[in-house]
Amino acid sequence: MAGIMDVVGIINNLDYRPKYERVKCIKNISPKASCNICEEVCSKKAVKINKKGITISESCNFCNECVSHCPTNALVDTGRKFMGADKKIYLLCNKHKLNENINNNSRIECLNFLSTKILLNIYNNGFREIHTNLNKCDNCQRSHNLQIELDRTNIILNNLNLPPMSVHNEDVENLVEYVKEAEKIKKDTPIDRRSFFKHMAKDLFGKTYEIAPPAIRVQFWRSTGQILQKWQQNNENKLSVYLVDIDKDRCIQCKACMKMCTHNVWEENNDTIVFRTYLCTGCNLCKDICPTKAIDIRENFEIINETIFFNTKKECISCKKEFFASITETDVCPTCTWKNTKK
Repeated sequence: MAGIMDVVGIINNLDYRPKYERVKCIKNISPKASCNICEEVCSKKAVKINKKGITISESCNFCNECVSHCPTNALVDTGRKFMGADKKIYLLCNKHKLNENINNNSRIECLNFLSTKILLNIYNNGFREIHTNLNKCDNCQRSHNLQIELDRTNIILNNLNLPPMSVHNEDVENLVEYVKEAEKIKKDTPIDRRSFFKHMAKDLFGKTYEIAPPAIRVQFWRSTGQILQKWQQNNENKLSVYLVDIDKDRCIQCKACMKMCTHNVWEENNDTIVFRTYLCTGCNLCKDICPTKAIDIRENFEIINETIFFNTKKECISCKKEFFASITETDVCPTCTWKNTKK
């Protein structure tokens, strides 16, 4: 008979809450960071930000939306995947009366969960068709924005010269049968050593989970930064998720934003500064640390190229020291400009 520590080990491996890596968290990088997107997107209010970092309570339903929105990869998916086969995934609203007849990985809190970021995440994992039941959406208290998000996603995919995604409305009974067929395909797939412990908790806990240590689970979900990195590889068209707007009248060219950026949005060479908006993950750190509040960041999906600013060596008319002007045309160095704004 299994010992108590074996049972504890099984329970720990059933925990599909995202793993928090403090060293990557923007809150750990700077105390001025205002990022709280993981807390904002959690529909179960399971994510809490505190002085020690981020905690995720047991009310978490493993949807991994916080993982997909995290700008710095500080939250890591620990195993839950969508159920699907042949480039198709099958989803059913958790509120539907037949949701207990469908695989746990096919239940979804709400179809409004499928934001553009999530749809790109799904696409990134090889799925092209979403099969679901939309009949309950018209009477749902939540606004139904799936078509809007799908249209945005397909505009992006078209600009990247990739095939579109589609959503198919199915009868629930058919949906249940499709899921069973997908489960059969998955079951008939040869099992390797990493999959040995899958589905072992059914008798103990009354639910079917995949049991495997988080370290050997294949990560399905990706953060904003990882999605962007995937799209940028081997693709001439660069997908930008955020627009970084610099107010040239406010900017004093102190370059604090460049120095603190964790994703190399800015890269300074000898005579130029390369500005790559498509690498921005929306952490807002540059905005938070800017002393003159010259930076604004907002979500804006588009295909965009890098911008180049040229460094021009000048002599400050106030202190007579040499400095480089790049983003704005000015004859006053950053130090003197900052002093003047404080007067």
